[in-house]
Amino acid sequence: MMNMKVVARCSPMLLLLGAGAARAGLEPFSFGASETVKHDSNILHSEGSDHKADWQSTTELSAAVDQTIGRERLVGSASVNA
Repeated sequence: MMNMKVVARCSPMLLLLGAGAARAGLEPFSFGASETVKHDSNILHSEGSDHKADWQSTTELSAAVDQTIGRERLVGSASVNA
């Protein structure tokens, strides 16, 4: 039980470290990735003493293209969340 209290106190710092993003550019293409970590102390949203805590993680991968071809411009992007 003591271990969970330490994790709960450190969770705001862990969230700041985990909520980062990375981006790489290779003209005209760009690629990105991000990771978000969240701790919920009451995932069932119960009012009694029956609380259940859990960690949630979201990963996003993205890719985009932005290319000028003559007088035209080709633009496209896609992303996936898991």
